[in-house]
Amino acid sequence: MVIGVWLACVRPVMEVESLPQVPEPVVVPSSPGPPSSLYLVMVDRFANGDSTNDWGVDLDDPQAWHGGDIAGVAEHLDWIAGLGVGAVWLTPVASSRWEPFGEWGAYHGYWVKDLGATEPRFGQLDDLETLQQGLEAREMELVLDLVWNHVAFDSPLREEHPDWFHEAGTITDWSDPVQREHGQVHGLPDLNQDHPEVYEYLLHNTRWWMEQSGATGIRVDAVGHMPAAFLRRIQHDLEGRYWSVGEIFEGSAPLLAAAWAETGLPAVFDFPLHHAMVDVLCGGAPLGRLAATLSQDRFYVDPSRLVTFLDNHDTPRIASACGGDVDRVASALRFLLAMRGVPAITWGTELPLEGGKEPDSRRDMDFTAAPQLADTIREGLAMRADQPVFGRGTTRTVVLKEDLWVLMRQLGDEIAFVAVNRGEAQATGLPAGLGPDRVPGGQVSVWLPMPAEGVAATWLASWEGVRQVRFVDVPEGWRVVGSAPELGGWNPGAALQQEQTELPVGEVASWKLVRVDATGEVEWEDHANRDLHVVPGDGVLEVRP
Repeated sequence: MVIGVWLACVRPVMEVESLPQVPEPVVVPSSPGPPSSLYLVMVDRFANGDSTNDWGVDLDDPQAWHGGDIAGVAEHLDWIAGLGVGAVWLTPVASSRWEPFGEWGAYHGYWVKDLGATEPRFGQLDDLETLQQGLEAREMELVLDLVWNHVAFDSPLREEHPDWFHEAGTITDWSDPVQREHGQVHGLPDLNQDHPEVYEYLLHNTRWWMEQSGATGIRVDAVGHMPAAFLRRIQHDLEGRYWSVGEIFEGSAPLLAAAWAETGLPAVFDFPLHHAMVDVLCGGAPLGRLAATLSQDRFYVDPSRLVTFLDNHDTPRIASACGGDVDRVASALRFLLAMRGVPAITWGTELPLEGGKEPDSRRDMDFTAAPQLADTIREGLAMRADQPVFGRGTTRTVVLKEDLWVLMRQLGDEIAFVAVNRGEAQATGLPAGLGPDRVPGGQVSVWLPMPAEGVAATWLASWEGVRQVRFVDVPEGWRVVGSAPELGGWNPGAALQQEQTELPVGEVASWKLVRVDATGEVEWEDHANRDLHVVPGDGVLEVRP
């Protein structure tokens, strides 16, 4: 089967930045398995199922409450289940601030007043029980969003327990780890998770929410602002009963891998892949950017645990990022659903909803609109369910040209291919005997897997192992640094010291030249990132600037 749609546009490549050395990864502890996929629902913006809890609703104000509640989610479970998703992820439904703070509204639920009570605008525990029963009947799971890092500006806890909070002010230097953990995120009072009473408050109420709701998973907000020791401890004390996924706003694969390993969380969101998919599939960045990002899977303990996404409630909608072109969005979805990890779909993507930066990205769900992309999502998720190679397989690039990229997904002795052809004409892509000898033009194409036997086995063997790579004609005083671990993971201090190294066959590494003077000042060459594709062959692969 081949599926595909055109996906071009124009957007500059992200400039690389200096990154510190990445520590050795720590093994992620065991936990219940993840759901097959997630469907994110911002409760206030999804559906109004109970008008009796509508206080101060103003549908014309994007910062006001819009009346969505848990009952509304329960009423539309058939719609969600029809997409084939495995779990519903709800934004926080704990007791929340009601009033705006400056220009920002409180409708989202992340300004928690009391983690031990429900937010009446969203409903009561009975509504959550009804939702859970509906999910169970449809063989779906529930993931709850819990806020452990901070409380609302006007939370009673501030006066009742002033010693529960860090005294540091608003974060001014986001690169300072002490400020990140002790400072206030956007001015929100920051809980001290090292305080014994704070820890017990968070642990007790987390257990209460999970037991009352029947949820099987936790989405952990603001992970980068809490001590890793706390995250490890609370998971241990929850006795491994729940799957959890953490939000770490980090666009560098090496840094995300290091932070993830320290927390011990079963999963984190894959922001590096998110940025690369948007840049390439909607922004016209070179195909090598996305290929190189997937090659960085070697930094992770298990990349199949990553939660992948095209957009969420904090980012512009993928429909707007793709300029409103529904075909491009469909292409991006097909690509997402052919990649490793646990895919997360945001409410309304099936329409698709548009929206720029927050709060425009949080528009109300429109159930009167035809879901133009529902079939794309449903078919992609069904393909993943039938073919584990897409969710759990490794990724290697077999063809990389300016307008054509063919990558191989492999799980055990089974292989599948995904191709992105930006050109209008069909192109030669797959090797003879492994599928159609032509890749359709203007499409993202997915070929269902085949066993690696016969011709396929012989061909596959040529893509195993490593190959020596030599950088030649590098100007004196300059060194090579790039996305691969062997090239320093974009850390200038770990740039390649010798002209020669070895890289896995099928790897794509973005790289450029850098030099560091005696004072430690870093100078990057004034040139766009280059892409190195390690293809099979005898002898040393020579690469020139």
